[in-house]
Amino acid sequence: MKLEGGKKTHQRKQFEIYEEKYFNSEYNRESENSNVINLRGNVKSTSEEIRIPFKMYADCYLRYTLGQMAWMKRVKRNVVEYITLPKGTNLTDSTFYIFTPEYFTNLGDLAVT
Repeated sequence: MKLEGGKKTHQRKQFEIYEEKYFNSEYNRESENSNVINLRGNVKSTSEEIRIPFKMYADCYLRYTLGQMAWMKRVKRNVVEYITLPKGTNLTDSTFYIFTPEYFTNLGDLAVT
């Protein structure tokens, strides 16, 4: 029987690189909670929303938290997206977590003007 998508070993490798990580990020599996970017802010509350541009190398679900607030966003490969924090967010002495950092190909400017 001939396989349409190539050899079974190549299909398995493709699954382990892309699909397995995608499912882990979608369903909050333990392996996706182990890698975290930890940022500490020193910005008083602003009247505008805070937007941090980024780009990912593979489709996934990006999760980020600030205190008790948590967000989850579906992200497409090689598309510039934004981590958005709502108006009035106070980052002074707060820890901001971004999960699945191994997917980033570009994390934009972290400066808030």
